[in-house]
This record gives sequence, C-alpha cells and structure tokens, in this order.
Amino acid sequence: MKLKEAFVLLFPAVLACTSCSRDNENIDCIKEQILVKIEHTRHADNKNAIDFSINYTGSKTITSVNWNFGDGTSLSGDSISVTHIYADTGLFITKASVNVVEDGASCTLTPDKKVRIK
Repeated sequence: MKLKEAFVLLFPAVLACTSCSRDNENIDCIKEQILVKIEHTRHADNKNAIDFSINYTGSKTITSVNWNFGDGTSLSGDSISVTHIYADTGLFITKASVNVVEDGASCTLTPDKKVRIK
C-alpha cells in the first residue's frame, strides 16, 4: 500500500480517536492540547521542592487535574497549582491529565514537563 493511500485510510480514524463529543457537541481536543502546558518554579530554600501549575489559555472550564510527578507519586483533584518535593535526584517527567468541559462535552489534555533534580 502506498503511503498516500495509507494516510487517506488512517487519517479519519485518527481524527475520530482524538476528538471528543457528546450529544453532537464537539471540543477540538487537538486544538485544546496546544493551549495547555505545565509551568514550574523551584523553591529557593529547597532544591528538591518544585511548584507546578497548569497554564491553560483556552476558553473551556477545567474540572479536574490528575498529576503524575514521574517518581511514583501522583495527586488527583481539581488544583491547577501544586508543590511536589522529590526525594531523589534525577530527570523526571511530570505529567498532568487536565479535564476540560463545555456544554456537556469534555476532553482530557495531557501536557508534560521534564524536571531535573540535582
């Protein structure tokens, strides 16, 4: 199968998997994904303490954020800002599952951020 034919066959399936809908109302999850990122700052008095926050520039409502700090620790809730203290040094990938809603439709966005603890 040629590459162009494979693309034509697979592209609709990819779109179906990445868009979210309910009752014929859609949220463009791909567009929303580029509107969210994780920001972080280090504590001056504790090099292992990191303040994380979600920066979302979209117009939907954030209903929940599930944090995974990459060290086996996670936190669920609705807080867009959290502090995490790493017990070990190394490179960690912090991930967040951010649920946004509008008019009964929802979408989960998944930004990540690399953090090096020395």
